[in-house]
Amino acid sequence: MAAEAVVRAAREPTVRRRRRPGEVSVLFLVAALLLLGIVVGSAAYLPWPVTLVLGALIAVWLLVFAGRERRRRNRTGRA
Repeated sequence: MAAEAVVRAAREPTVRRRRRPGEVSVLFLVAALLLLGIVVGSAAYLPWPVTLVLGALIAVWLLVFAGRERRRRNRTGRA
């Protein structure tokens, strides 16, 4: 009985789940915050100019994320 179910499952095509638009945005945010945490943790070991440049790049990254999210929410009319 169980073997028949396995054979039947193997014959059925796999259904790929479509990615929701917000999934990529959340991954973008998580990556930026993780990178920010790494830079803040290593700030004691890096020279100040390097820390400031990396912090500024991550801040721009987060601002781009916020702008994209605001534009997407305004376009769809959802809050």
